[in-house]
Amino acid sequence: LERELKALLGEDAVLPGSTRAYLSDATESRNLTGRADAIALPKNADQVAHTVEWCYEHNVPVIPRGGGTGFTGGAVPLDGGVVLSLERINKIRHLDPGLWRAAAEAGMTTSDLRRRARENGLFYPPDPGSAEQSQLGGNIATNAGGPHAFKYGVTGAWISGLEVVLAPGELVRIGGPFRKEIGRAHV
Repeated sequence: LERELKALLGEDAVLPGSTRAYLSDATESRNLTGRADAIALPKNADQVAHTVEWCYEHNVPVIPRGGGTGFTGGAVPLDGGVVLSLERINKIRHLDPGLWRAAAEAGMTTSDLRRRARENGLFYPPDPGSAEQSQLGGNIATNAGGPHAFKYGVTGAWISGLEVVLAPGELVRIGGPFRKEIGRAHV
């Protein structure tokens, strides 16, 4: 399994399944630790799609992983499979302050996006307690919030489009940069 994934993604993009840092999330303190067959570290969305396709064809479970800060056990490989870590997919593809818009990758940390927004005169309000380690993909998957959610809403309120990989390895785009404003008068 590791050998085939290395041929697909490159030698530096696959770790042994025993790599401890990828076998638990914040629930580790409650003795929730799993076991994986391999850890995949793709560099872009196409490599994610190829990994998901390979796992689908070989009937291997895929466990997506962000920063591992969750308390739900969602990033824990309970019964083997490939942990698909998105940590290397961590850039802003484009930032357009004039339109209040950014396209950020799933592995970018919440604090990095907040900092980049602030540097460009914008404000990204979702503020989960683990903002230094939590990644945007995990925030979206769990609809993370934090104290600012009471005033500004949770992560889902700030997302207008997604690029996702579906089984059997299909890369699709959902939504987009425009949002319909319902109930607002425009002058």
